[in-house]
Amino acid sequence: MPESAASFSAVVSGLTDLTHDVRSLTLQLEDPGGIVFQPGQFVSFQIQRPSEKYATTRAYTIVSSPDAAGEIELLLNLVPGGPGSEYLFTLHPGDRTRFRGPFGTFVVTPGTTELLLVANDTGIAPFLSMLRWLVEHEPERTTTLVWALKGRNDLYYKEELERLSARMPNLTSVVLLAEPDPAWTGPIGVVQPVVEERIRSVANLTAFLCGSTSMIRDVRDLLRAKGPCQIYREPYYNDVQRATASGAQ
Repeated sequence: MPESAASFSAVVSGLTDLTHDVRSLTLQLEDPGGIVFQPGQFVSFQIQRPSEKYATTRAYTIVSSPDAAGEIELLLNLVPGGPGSEYLFTLHPGDRTRFRGPFGTFVVTPGTTELLLVANDTGIAPFLSMLRWLVEHEPERTTTLVWALKGRNDLYYKEELERLSARMPNLTSVVLLAEPDPAWTGPIGVVQPVVEERIRSVANLTAFLCGSTSMIRDVRDLLRAKGPCQIYREPYYNDVQRATASGAQ
């Protein structure tokens, strides 16, 4: 683990069920009372199952802004049988837990490049932290978010994205549903055609891709076909497996 990582104790101060299998968990830090991290980083939990000899590590992205250093918000995806789900989904307000962090190089930093954020499913997690930071520190920065979900019942953060868009004049937010109901009036499909259509030039672009490996591969390839640019990738396997950022490619 990086030397900068530390161990934290925290108490559950809030939880919200965003969908049938996605939950927001807020942890109030106790010892130490604050954490310094960059938008896009994650923390890890050591989970000891009674039936297993060794503890299992599970990592979760911080979705809150670094400006709120006294507490962190995590996005959890329920995976039946997953050790992270078995532990974190049983926590209630007032319960105490421990974690280590922060980790990861999949982070947005101050700059002048245009940003492209592409996610599917809970791959939105690091981007919410980035947007919450950007709205306070670089609200004029040109940013495009493309996020694909399965259906309307899987959609969350809709109202917050609308609020962020109202405060960030150069933010374009595109939310797609692969299997929409008849009442859905927004875009339909997957992220690849949207990225192909909306990103005409990569000359001043920094791209962040978080989600399935197939989506990341496809978007990486179509961006590279347009020319050289920084592309940061983070495969996201929810509660089954979490790979750390592989860096700019």
